Amino acid sequence: MKKANSTSVFEHAPIARSLCTLDPATEQKVKKLFDIAYLLCKENLPFTKMQAICDLEVLHGVDLGSTYKNRHACTVFVEFIAQDLVLQLRVREARTGQVFQCSS
Repeated sequence: MKKANSTSVFEHAPIARSLCTLDPATEQKVKKLFDIAYLLCKENLPFTKMQAICDLEVLHGVDLGSTYKNRHACTVFVEFIAQDLVLQLRVREARTGQVFQCSS
């Protein structure tokens, strides 16, 4: 799993490394899995629901492939999404000069 000092998901997740070399059909399947992971996170649902939602999507005819449909994959997908959002914020900060501050 995640190494203590690791800051990059590429360093500890085979899923992450494999995302760099996807064929177009597999890329579409993985994008759908990312969408499901994003939904779970956004709606504050447990990652253990990943399998059930994927199973439902397959019943509806959605081709999700045969792997990465569990809570562990969901965790990696959400880490990717979070890293991308942080990067987008940093780019926006660099472009506008405004620093993002989180207030609770």
